Amino acid sequence: RTDEFINGILQLDTETRALGAGFRVLRLEAGSRTTAHTHEGDEELYIIDGILQDHDGYKYKTGDVVWLRDGTVHSSYTERGCVLVAFGT
Repeated sequence: RTDEFINGILQLDTETRALGAGFRVLRLEAGSRTTAHTHEGDEELYIIDGILQDHDGYKYKTGDVVWLRDGTVHSSYTERGCVLVAFGT
């Protein structure tokens, strides 16, 4: 099996990629918050549904495409929950 669904994250190819690398679909429940982290490599996000608020207060909404550069430090929060796809190296 090369895909895995863990804690609201569907990640493809878990046999050759670390969790959090490659393509994944994330379903964040209402009130979910990520811990502050530093990106090791660029990451691209597409917000499928809902609103994801970054630590600086900026809100990414349904249909937004987000690019986070290598070295970006941030955390995110969703008040009502959201679904997004992410691709990172």
